Amino acid sequence: MMGIILNESNNLYEILDKSTALLKNIFNVKFSVFLIHDNNNPLLQPREGNDFTFPENEREAILYCFENKKPSGKNTIVMSGSKYHYIPLHNHSIQAGVMAIDYNDKSGLPIEQENLLFALVSQITSALERDEFIKTQQKINIAEESERLYQILLNSVSHELRTPITTISTSANGLIDEKLAQNEDVRKIFATDIIESSDRLNRIVDNLLGSLRIKSEKIILNLEWYDISELASHVHGKLHNLFKNHIFIVKIDNSIPMLKFDFTLMEQLLKNLIYNAILYTPPGSEIQLNIEADQNMIYISVIDNGPGIPDDETQIRRFLKISLESNGYKVIEAEAGEEGITQIATITPDIIILDLGLPDMDRLDFVK
Repeated sequence: MMGIILNESNNLYEILDKSTALLKNIFNVKFSVFLIHDNNNPLLQPREGNDFTFPENEREAILYCFENKKPSGKNTIVMSGSKYHYIPLHNHSIQAGVMAIDYNDKSGLPIEQENLLFALVSQITSALERDEFIKTQQKINIAEESERLYQILLNSVSHELRTPITTISTSANGLIDEKLAQNEDVRKIFATDIIESSDRLNRIVDNLLGSLRIKSEKIILNLEWYDISELASHVHGKLHNLFKNHIFIVKIDNSIPMLKFDFTLMEQLLKNLIYNAILYTPPGSEIQLNIEADQNMIYISVIDNGPGIPDDETQIRRFLKISLESNGYKVIEAEAGEEGITQIATITPDIIILDLGLPDMDRLDFVK
């Protein structure tokens, strides 16, 4: 029975909750568990949800059990005056913590039950070892994936930086060339190239700085009330020169009230989305900015009719799955909207990550 329970457990806390519940039913005693920190020191308080609390004078017995990997406390030869009995959760490759047992005024367990208890604790420790191995493997996978994405980002940023810098350098050299500088049309072309490349360079630097602030968790939102149409107009003005080869359409729901948001960050977000649409659509393409209201939600979308960016959905989903699982989440995937709705009806998810391009339904219908 214990083996089935442990195999069906998905994380550390499920292992402990289900296994201790079974132990209580079998032995009719109370159990608590101490887990270790990353620095390999046991917590001096039992994990939340355990059966009983500990007086200060029990700490020494807990530490002895953990450090020496031997039972201590009541019914042992080590600190036998303790109120509780302590068993180390360890094997040859992991030292997970300490299990405490309150015998409820009993002198102890019969020898056959004590042997059974040790066998079950050994199974629990093996399950904890498996859970730790999975976490370690997930961390390795995340590190490898992060390194791969870092290299892709570095190559992309290097290319993005090099392109406007090369254009600025070339155009500046053209402006100081006496023969070329005599032609007014050529001077205007060079000057325009410098201005556009400088704007592009500023966008790249702003994005890099924003990414660094987010990563360092030092970003502070400057929330104020704004008319969303002012944001759309401002962004359009900033990117006006880039729309000369595209058709830009703005559709804003007139019923949208004043909204509270960080104008600078929202401007940066929209500029990036629209700029990507410009980059990945051929001349003459239509780019549409839609801002619509639906009940208590505001939806902002940038739509184009270009070929789009190569599909990397599989890699993104894999990276998200590994990241969430490494933080203790159980990840359930659905290939389509109807499948996702069916799954949500049977569980209560902590978070839903939704692809806006669902294959079988509109994203708004899914949210409703």
